[in-house]
Amino acid sequence: MKKQSIIMLCGFVILAVAATTLVGLLTWLVVSQMAA
Repeated sequence: MKKQSIIMLCGFVILAVAATTLVGLLTWLVVSQMAA
């Protein structure tokens, strides 16, 4: 594998983790607001 493709793969993984975390936080906020 070339170095560039490894960097792209790492960036994609980081983006996916960040997106999942954001969605999880938003869902938690909505649920806590509705439960309150």
